[in-house]
Amino acid sequence: NYAVSPREIVECIRRGVCIVGGASMGALRAAEVPAMTGVGRIFDMYASGTIEDDDEVAVAFDPSTGEALTQSLVNIRFALMRLSEQGVISGAVADRLCHAAKRLPYAERTYRTILHAAKIPLSARAALARKLGEYELKGSDARLVLEYIRSGVAPAEAHRVQAAQSN
Repeated sequence: NYAVSPREIVECIRRGVCIVGGASMGALRAAEVPAMTGVGRIFDMYASGTIEDDDEVAVAFDPSTGEALTQSLVNIRFALMRLSEQGVISGAVADRLCHAAKRLPYAERTYRTILHAAKIPLSARAALARKLGEYELKGSDARLVLEYIRSGVAPAEAHRVQAAQSN
C-alpha cells in the first residue's frame, strides 16, 4: 500500500539489482536515486526540475479493480499542452485548467471536476473532456519502461544511461 522508499531502492541496488523507473512514482524515484535508471518523459521532467511534487503522478484507484478514477497532473499538463499546440484551446485556457487542476486534491482530479472548477461553459465540457482524455503520458512512459527492460540492457550499461541522462 505504500510507495517504495529511496532507502529500499538503494539497498536493492547495493545488492546488485538493476532498477528501472518511469511513468509515475518510478520516474520520481529514478530522479531521486542516482544509481537507478530513469526512462521516459515524466522521468525527464522530474530530473530537470520541471516538476517536483509527488502529486504530479498521484491518482485515486478503485480498490477492487485497480482502475484509476482520477487524472494525474502530468497527464493533464500533457493533454493541455497538446490541445493548445493544436489550437483546440488557447494558452490562457490551458493555464486556467492547469491551475484549477493543481488546486484540487489528487483524489478529486477528474476532467469533469477540473472543467467545472475552471468555469468552462457547460456546453463545451463533454467534448473538451473527451479530447483531454485522448492523451495518456503515464501509459506511454510505462510502455517505454517495459520496452527498455525487454531490450535486455545489462545493469552496467543501464547505469551508464542514467549517468548520461543526468548530465
